[in-house]
Amino acid sequence: MEDVGLVPAIEQPVEQRETFEHALRGLINSYSKENGSNTPDFLLAEYLNNCLEVFNNTLTAREKWYGRDKVHPITGQPIGGL
Repeated sequence: MEDVGLVPAIEQPVEQRETFEHALRGLINSYSKENGSNTPDFLLAEYLNNCLEVFNNTLTAREKWYGRDKVHPITGQPIGGL
């Protein structure tokens, strides 16, 4: 089996990442979701954002493996004809 490896998806700009994580921190905090693990909300927000980035990278690698390497960086959907 060919090793395609994880190929980086288009990374979000630092400002967009910080804004999203800030909003996520507020959401986590407003529902007290940090209490279950006794983990600060900013660490949970960073972790969840990293999970989303890894997921996007995995979708990109999957599409490359199937020979559909032209995919939308957010949705993972093929762009153009297959």
